[in-house]
Amino acid sequence: MKNKLFQIALAAILCATLWSCEKVTKTDDGWVDLGLPSGLLWASCNVGAENPQDYGDYFAWGETKPKANYTEASYNCRDIYDGSNDWANKLFSIDDAATVNIGAPARMPTKEDFEELYNCCESEWISYKGKNGRIFKGPNGNSIFLPAAGELSNTSLKNVDKYGNYWSSNGGGTSEYWYENLAMYLFFNEDFFTTDAHRRWTGQSVRPVKEYTD
Repeated sequence: MKNKLFQIALAAILCATLWSCEKVTKTDDGWVDLGLPSGLLWASCNVGAENPQDYGDYFAWGETKPKANYTEASYNCRDIYDGSNDWANKLFSIDDAATVNIGAPARMPTKEDFEELYNCCESEWISYKGKNGRIFKGPNGNSIFLPAAGELSNTSLKNVDKYGNYWSSNGGGTSEYWYENLAMYLFFNEDFFTTDAHRRWTGQSVRPVKEYTD
């Protein structure tokens, strides 16, 4: 009896895994059209990753290369100012980890891009090829998987398989976030997802986007 129950449980796990894998859209060029109102295309992998489930590289906000130690003291973002001489509301291309590492027109998502993603897509927490994360299914049925890659703080990788932290290109401008040295990011776990502000010097994931062109 115990052996039969084990076989049933194993079969259920295998079916769930296969079902999850089949839902992630694969394309030849690595860009996925989710059918979003903006027409924005999302990359199928993080910067530095070869597969959707791979964590890829981690970046401090405004830095374009991964490093060994992520601390406030080691933070090396350029002094970025907008036309009003205030702290940047949005990164320039030379400070964008997606543009620098992949090339234009790839860029980091804006806060509004993330909001469109979770407002217009169905999302659920799944395990994809052994990695936890969230799948986002667009209006046209195509899907992308964002692994819960955690974050790098100092030299420690934290909350892997529990939290997904993805930088946007938006800083805090002249808001309260400027004083706290924060920038906007997408945060999710098993229970919810949202855009919020986070310490710029920590190492977070980057998922590129680009505008659709014929």
